[in-house]
Amino acid sequence: MRQTLGFIMNSPWRSLALHLSFPKLLLASLLLLPAFGLVSAETPNTKNQAFTTTPLRIAAASDLRYVLDQIATQFTQQYPQLQLDIVYGSSGKLSTQIAAGAPFAVFFSADEAYVTPLLQRGVAQAPVQLIGLGQLVLWSKQHDARKIALADLKQSDIKLKHFQQQFKRIAIAEPSHAPYGDRSRELLQRLGLWQQLQPNMVTAENVAKAAQLAHSGAVDAGIFALAIALSDDYAAGYCQRLDHTLHQPLRQVMVLTSQGATRPDAQDFAAFMRSAGARQLLRSYGFIDPDFKAPAVTDDPEQPQPSTQCQQLEPADG
Repeated sequence: MRQTLGFIMNSPWRSLALHLSFPKLLLASLLLLPAFGLVSAETPNTKNQAFTTTPLRIAAASDLRYVLDQIATQFTQQYPQLQLDIVYGSSGKLSTQIAAGAPFAVFFSADEAYVTPLLQRGVAQAPVQLIGLGQLVLWSKQHDARKIALADLKQSDIKLKHFQQQFKRIAIAEPSHAPYGDRSRELLQRLGLWQQLQPNMVTAENVAKAAQLAHSGAVDAGIFALAIALSDDYAAGYCQRLDHTLHQPLRQVMVLTSQGATRPDAQDFAAFMRSAGARQLLRSYGFIDPDFKAPAVTDDPEQPQPSTQCQQLEPADG
């Protein structure tokens, strides 16, 4: 009451208040009191609800598009008051944007190397969460890529020439800023094929766009992420899983940025990514568990199962 009277006597209403009798002034104070009480009561709630009305912005490597969309759906079902805004792109470009102050709270990178500089600059905060190891595939909509032994091409000029005639244009992600493009190049270098096949290579901005080029028929094949090839959109194609020991691991990691570290919803999302449901979805899209154990098998038809689509070519006998 004393604060309300004081406000009136120190406000633009002061001149009016001086002409009022004390009973009338007291009545005016009582009428204004609920309004002041309402303002003071709402302010903390408004602050507490700020993160539920501001979408959680997530920057994610484009190979995660299909699996992360499903994980996001499950997360928002559990936390219906929260909103997610996911932007997909190449890990290198997203890392550059975050370093420049882009308003992302969570960063998923297909290569831990793009997270390290952010940690060093204080733009991201430990811990770095390893969500799985990505894998590469050779995929074609028109040609059967399942039985092509890339390792044999180096040993036979005839086989190499036939391969180049059949697969005139092969899409990969840009190696300079896309981890899947870098590992595609490394794999072909390890096989001794990079120089010979360079005339056939078509680079795309990120791995999802490389996959789109192959899916559209604009190129004859693509080398891209298994997590994309296992989606329903790419079921009608020929797919061979490539040997992941022929390149440095594609360590898919997640980290909170300095902007996200103080957000409760970002903490909730990070915890959700460690849940059994999220990890099982990642396995079903071909990500190798960080502990290298075989994906768990369950009899529950409601649970996603490890896919048998897109198998690795078995080495020939002898």
